Amino acid sequence: MPIGKGYQVHDVGLETRIQSGLLLAGGQIIQLFESLTIDSHEFKSIATVLGNSVHLFDVLFLFILSFIIVPVAQYILFPVFGRLVSWDWERSWLKFIFTTIAQAARLALIVYAIDCLVIVLSFGMNFDAEYLRSLALGLTKILYITWGAYRITVIKNNMFAGAIARDPKRLGKLFMVNKMLDIVIYSLTALLLMDILDVEMGASGLTSIFALGSMSTLMVGLATKDLAEMFVSGLTMSTSDRFCVGDAVEFGDQTSGIVQDIGWMQTKVRKYDETVVVIPNGQLGMQRVHNLSRIERCRVKQELRFRYEDADKIPLLLPDILQEIKNVCPESITDGSRPWRALWTGYEDYYLPVTIDVHFDLPPIGQKYWENRQRVMEAIYRAVKRHNIRFASSVLYENVSGGGADGNFPGMSKRAKSGV
Repeated sequence: MPIGKGYQVHDVGLETRIQSGLLLAGGQIIQLFESLTIDSHEFKSIATVLGNSVHLFDVLFLFILSFIIVPVAQYILFPVFGRLVSWDWERSWLKFIFTTIAQAARLALIVYAIDCLVIVLSFGMNFDAEYLRSLALGLTKILYITWGAYRITVIKNNMFAGAIARDPKRLGKLFMVNKMLDIVIYSLTALLLMDILDVEMGASGLTSIFALGSMSTLMVGLATKDLAEMFVSGLTMSTSDRFCVGDAVEFGDQTSGIVQDIGWMQTKVRKYDETVVVIPNGQLGMQRVHNLSRIERCRVKQELRFRYEDADKIPLLLPDILQEIKNVCPESITDGSRPWRALWTGYEDYYLPVTIDVHFDLPPIGQKYWENRQRVMEAIYRAVKRHNIRFASSVLYENVSGGGADGNFPGMSKRAKSGV
């Protein structure tokens, strides 16, 4: 008989076996469809078994818990108890508890439906009852374990959200701990599901996976050395809480800016000129970090240069400068816990140096800091102007030949050094 284009079967025995196989397959399909049909007697048997196995009161109770208890809690219980403690329903533990109960009840209804399906298939369609019961039990365990892991994750996320709201400075550390707990929860869930599904690996399989040759181990170690270093450095930075996303930082290599992202392998920093620098965590691990966002007080230090002609006026000027700064800067720290001084600090060739060193109860970043610094500069200028003192503009003269009547020397060279 022809079985394909250009081919003929000349073996009569083979042809007979093919025809018999087709008839056998057709007969099995017919038997399968016949097994799926249910006559009136079998239907009565199934109804009797379902009636004895299913308790309508239990189903009604689970239905109420699944679809009615949450609206009752929201519109009846919450208006009474929530008003007493000023709760928000969306973020209240009352909603979380009743939602958990409702979800557990819905899972119970699903399990009830699975049991009913097992009864129908085993009693009405002659499926293997023992196999169906074990399959239903495994599916039930999978449903409850997966749902339990999900609810644990929800509880964990709510707790971390509350902790971050109370202390935003711990965002980086809490974020990393949260991710590590996610890994633990998902890993345990996967192990439990694998145990249920009987997914096991023999000793030979484990040996074939982990038994690498000495040369392969060396090659893999050398290839992943930098990656491992970056990963460990990123983990260390996150758990040590040195800085977090949004902090203004300055690293030991003079890189400074706002932290935009802390990844497993690299950290992104937006510099003050709006350029973004991507730094491998391996380079940051051993650097010193100045976290300006966590400093609550700032310092303004300014050096002034005055002429020698005004030396007699400087002792009267210095307390006036401090008083002027105090008058215009309400955040001034003058209780003695921080330096608050204006001092004549030495003698230079062409000017007298004066140092202003004052501290304020302000962070050393942000608009308020720069506005306060400007007020300090303005206060210094007003005090100097009031005392009729001029800043020094020193001039170095190199005597080349004799001087003239105007005090200048012919052929001299002049270099001006700007004062502050």
